Amino acid sequence: MKCEATTEKDMREHKVPWLKTMEGLTEYIQSLIDIPHDYGTAAYSMSLAGVAAFNFVAGSLGTTGFQASCADLDMIRRTRLIKGPFKIIDFSNMLYPQYRDKFHSQPISNDVWEWLQKIAKENIEEADNEFLEYLVKLGKYKEDISKFVEKYPDYYERKEYYDPLGMGTGDQWEAEEKKKESGFEFAPQEPYKPINSDSPVYKHWLSISKGLPPFNCYIETIV
Repeated sequence: MKCEATTEKDMREHKVPWLKTMEGLTEYIQSLIDIPHDYGTAAYSMSLAGVAAFNFVAGSLGTTGFQASCADLDMIRRTRLIKGPFKIIDFSNMLYPQYRDKFHSQPISNDVWEWLQKIAKENIEEADNEFLEYLVKLGKYKEDISKFVEKYPDYYERKEYYDPLGMGTGDQWEAEEKKKESGFEFAPQEPYKPINSDSPVYKHWLSISKGLPPFNCYIETIV
C-alpha cells in the first residue's frame, strides 16, 4: 500500500494504515521516501513511516494499550536523547474541569490559549445544536410514551417488562431476542440528555470563550 498524501497539509491529516505484511509496510515506507519532498513533507514522512512500523509491530505481537503507551514514550526518549524523567502535556484536557489538579496555576502560551478559546467556542456551538435536537426528540418521546401508556396502562408498574434490556445475563438476553422475534412492542425510550448550559463542562467552556484562563492559570508573557 502506498501513501497517497504528497503535500504537507495532506500528510498532516493522513491516517496511517495498519499494515499486516512486511511487504505492505515496505511499500508504504518506500512510497514516503519517493515523494518529491520539501522541508515540511520530509519531516512528516519520517513520522508516518515511524507510526506505520509501530502499528505493524504492535499488530504482529498483539500488544496491549499499556505496552503501546510505554513504547511510544520510549521512542520519544530515544529520539530526543532524554536522560531523565519527562512528561507529555495534553492541553486539550484543559477543556474539562475534572483536570484542574493537573494544570492549576500553570502558565499557558498564547498559541495554546488561542486554541483553547477556539475549541471551547466550537464545543459550545455543537452542544447548543445537540440540545436543540434533544428537545425535538424529547417532545416526540412524550407523545409516543403517552400513546404507549394508553395502550399498555400497566407500563409504569412493569417497566422492566416493556423497556428494552440495557444490561443482563445470558438468559435475559436470550429472552430479549425471543421477544424481538415475536414482534413484541417495546416502550419508547427517553432520549439521552446531552451537555447543555446547566452542565459544569459547558460553563467551563463558556468561561474560557469569554477570556478567563481556567484553573487559575495565566497567559505566558515572552520577553
